[in-house]
Amino acid sequence: MTFNEKLLRLNYKKERAILIQMLLFLLPLVGAGLIFYFYRLPSAFVLGVFGFLLIIGYRQIINNKFSKLEIRQEEEFIGAINNLRVYLSNGVNVYSAFQSLRAYLKPWFKSKVEVLLTRIDEDKTIAPYIELANNFSNPLVEEMMIAIYQLNESGNGISELWQFNYLFLRYQTNLIFNKNQKTLRYFEKTALLPLLASGLLVIGIAIGIMGVIGEVINGI
Repeated sequence: MTFNEKLLRLNYKKERAILIQMLLFLLPLVGAGLIFYFYRLPSAFVLGVFGFLLIIGYRQIINNKFSKLEIRQEEEFIGAINNLRVYLSNGVNVYSAFQSLRAYLKPWFKSKVEVLLTRIDEDKTIAPYIELANNFSNPLVEEMMIAIYQLNESGNGISELWQFNYLFLRYQTNLIFNKNQKTLRYFEKTALLPLLASGLLVIGIAIGIMGVIGEVINGI
């Protein structure tokens, strides 16, 4: 998923995000130029590179927020599907089960289920189920929605119900694993930022020392 698509899912304005990144890039450059103009320090230009770090940091914040949103929405989905299993196990058909389920859903997923029910009224194919699955990046969601469609077609057949329950448990395990992996990746990326900043600082000091030595040599 692209950065712009993540902004859209987070309800962030693309124009605002572009403006923020431009400011993050330009402010260190302007600061470096002013320092060099008044103090003639060549090392000041290293500050300009910090703009890239700030942009990377900003994008990492957006990616982290999006990851949390994805996990929250998937947890909402799996909680809803767990309740759906109860209805289906008691012989309630798929359409009626989703109708009853709406009363227990949070606004975001409730709106998706309402769209699903409306689409099922119009289209008896698998398409409405796939459309709901497209709101998630995890491919297992699509597998589960296909299984739910097959349950609907079979009238809650036993083999289809077993398949659905198997996919649910598989998805539940996968969700926990993905959550742990995303958390680990976040801390790994966050740990790199201080190292990059330290590297730039060392380069800045080296350039400053070289500038001082050059001035001393020219003075001699």
